[in-house]
Amino acid sequence: MKIIEFFGLPYSGKTFFSNYYKKLSKTKTYDIKSLILLYILKINGLNLYVLLSLLKKKFIYSKISPDKSIKVKSIKKKKFFYKISKKILYPSYFKFQKKKNELYKESKIEYAAFYEIILKILASQENKYRKKNLRRWIKDEMTSVFIAKKKDIDGILIMSEGFIQRFQSYFLYKKDIDLDLLDEYLKFCPKSDIIFFVNTDLEIIKKRLKNYIQLEKERFYLKNLDNLQLKINKIMQETKKIEGFQILKHKRDLINQ
Repeated sequence: MKIIEFFGLPYSGKTFFSNYYKKLSKTKTYDIKSLILLYILKINGLNLYVLLSLLKKKFIYSKISPDKSIKVKSIKKKKFFYKISKKILYPSYFKFQKKKNELYKESKIEYAAFYEIILKILASQENKYRKKNLRRWIKDEMTSVFIAKKKDIDGILIMSEGFIQRFQSYFLYKKDIDLDLLDEYLKFCPKSDIIFFVNTDLEIIKKRLKNYIQLEKERFYLKNLDNLQLKINKIMQETKKIEGFQILKHKRDLINQ
């Protein structure tokens, strides 16, 4: 399975470009969660929680919109769905989580050196809530990449945020990134076939962020955008040494991929 990932500043258009690539592709495409869901459905058979999750992704999930009220409604819908489906479909949810955990354990063995680096990074995180989110993200990413690389499934895994973007997340609230750690991280992380750096003008990103100025995280992004750009540029300079790296500025840059 081919793997494509995007990275860049917040609101640079990573999700937009990944969705646009899906529309262009003549090959079956998956995002991180849908690949895990469909693979578990394939090997374990009928699972009501998995089926309902796939329907939710197709019919309930609202795409990111310039209207912040739609984004907030989308978040509420996802939280509501998760709580209800977990309670009503607990037996199938339990079976799904059990299999997902087994796949995650396999991925940790397969990418043992990389996982050791992740543990070191997570240990340095002071905020417990953020550490919990980072653990959840890396679990999904490692599991989906493991399935894409090691299991017999055709298609393309498209990650609007993958391992490269995640490194920025680790240092989001820090003044600078650790370049030595970045070098070690890139050496051992599972490689994508194509790595797109979404290079969007800073003024365009500022305009987008102002649409969400009432949201706490977006206020942080806007206030610290210059510093975030310095950090993402350092990550980009190291990442461009990896085979498959490309700079993405316009939709037309995806046409020949």
